[in-house]
Amino acid sequence: STTVVSDFNRRDPSFKYKISGVFIFVLILLLYTKYYNKDWKDSEIDSVRSSQVAINQPIISTLIITWLFTIIFWGKDLPRELGRFMELIMLTPLIIILRSLLGKKYYQWIWVMLGFGIFHALYNLVLDENLLQRFSLLIITIASGWAIIKLLLQGSLLKGIKRYGWLIKNIMRLSVVICFVSFIANIVGSVLFSELLIMGVIVTFLGGMVFYAAESMISAILGLVLTSPLVEKSNLIRKYKYEILSRVKKILFFILILVWIYLVLRVYTIQDVVIEWISGFLTFSFSMGSLNISVGNVLAFITTILFSVWISRFIRFILEEEVFERTKMAKGVPGTITLLARYGIISLGFILAIAAAGIDLSNIAIIVGALGVGIGFGLQDIFNNLISGLILAFERPIQMGDVIQVGELRGIVIEIGFRSSTVKAYDGSEVIVPNGQLISNQIQNFTLSDRRRRMSLNIGVAYGTDPAYVLELLSEVASEHENILKDPNPRPRFIKFGDSSLDFQLLYWIVEFDDNFRIETEMNIAVSKKFKEAGIQIPFPQRDIHIKSNLEGKISNPKGAKTD
Repeated sequence: STTVVSDFNRRDPSFKYKISGVFIFVLILLLYTKYYNKDWKDSEIDSVRSSQVAINQPIISTLIITWLFTIIFWGKDLPRELGRFMELIMLTPLIIILRSLLGKKYYQWIWVMLGFGIFHALYNLVLDENLLQRFSLLIITIASGWAIIKLLLQGSLLKGIKRYGWLIKNIMRLSVVICFVSFIANIVGSVLFSELLIMGVIVTFLGGMVFYAAESMISAILGLVLTSPLVEKSNLIRKYKYEILSRVKKILFFILILVWIYLVLRVYTIQDVVIEWISGFLTFSFSMGSLNISVGNVLAFITTILFSVWISRFIRFILEEEVFERTKMAKGVPGTITLLARYGIISLGFILAIAAAGIDLSNIAIIVGALGVGIGFGLQDIFNNLISGLILAFERPIQMGDVIQVGELRGIVIEIGFRSSTVKAYDGSEVIVPNGQLISNQIQNFTLSDRRRRMSLNIGVAYGTDPAYVLELLSEVASEHENILKDPNPRPRFIKFGDSSLDFQLLYWIVEFDDNFRIETEMNIAVSKKFKEAGIQIPFPQRDIHIKSNLEGKISNPKGAKTD
């Protein structure tokens, strides 16, 4: 064993430094979190128990994560003896972590897994006699099958598994079948085949436990780091730390599942077959005229497009939530930068997707020509809207947050996109407006240069009222309201002599356009109260009606009617 380790050390002399670097980095991260994040016990992350385990046992947690990195990045190159020796050493930290994570009801099964792990680590290292190997293999096959069947029958233990519980149960059922086949193979003399099957079952469950423990530890560390004072200085993390943690945990879980599947396939020595099958599927191609299309090229094209869209959204999120929050820019400039960034990233992604699909970039001229024909036959509106989006980005006649009116639609611009923009009407509905309409039609922008707005209040008083006194009262009402600007001054006016009243108008300016409904209501109430206190009447329309009786002798006194 010493010779094997020495040979591996000569082949990869930097291995020990890499492993030591991973160990030291994770340990420092845990210790920093423990001593500088004073509120880690009250953290609102999902895995509170796992975070406490990671903090309270930093050395063990660091060992588990380091072991995971070793399996992922160097497991294939490690000598078998060295790998089994590391596995034997790491079983103790793994058991300690699992006891803390799973609770008392899983203790006996943790010890069962410990026994299987010890057997897997010592097999072929200690057992040299073929007969003893065969007998021990038979015993561990029976024990594995019995343990899995008993665990399946105890449904209460599996009810606590919420994520992918159905998958775990099906894997366990398949493992029972594999144990039975391994037992039969051992009896008939196919010892190597029996060994392959039962070792695959043990590594499947043991690897699953390792990845579960490591995923819990890494998720806990990420959650605690995101709640640390240093990291929370970022606006982005402070506002969306739990959403970020949830996304990162899903990505981490997906990566670990892929690694676990590859590890299982490698134990069963079928990884090359599966990889070859996947490669054959991806290289399967068919021809359309002179164009040769493969499944891999189509998937590469779709994946590149989706990835570029995701990157554009992520960059937009970073700009809006982090960069623009810390940088002062002229109104509308952040929206322009965001839109151009999205245009640029998606355009670059489209070009890369064409290259990934295996299409010769020299044929782009043909595609552009076909696009021109399409525009001529019916894509004029789409092309017009796309160009209008660019015009909106550079000229900025409207900006996000502006209050505009297009035709009968009035609302707030909440998004300016490639083809269309979104306007949120005051009734709460969101209206999608093509960018072409925002360029070609007349738009009333109430907040283009500032958000001030002039308001008017029209009112009539009864004839006989002193007009000068009315003007004085209107000026007093405007001066007493705190949200009405003093510059420009409010201007009361005597408009005209109406049919039933003397008509006046008060013009005044407000600071914030969005307050117009509230201030308008408050001013109407204040004027009504002021006029009531001054004894000024607000008349209603009056009409004189003249009735002519016995017109041309056609109206006569009804028969029997009494007359005075």
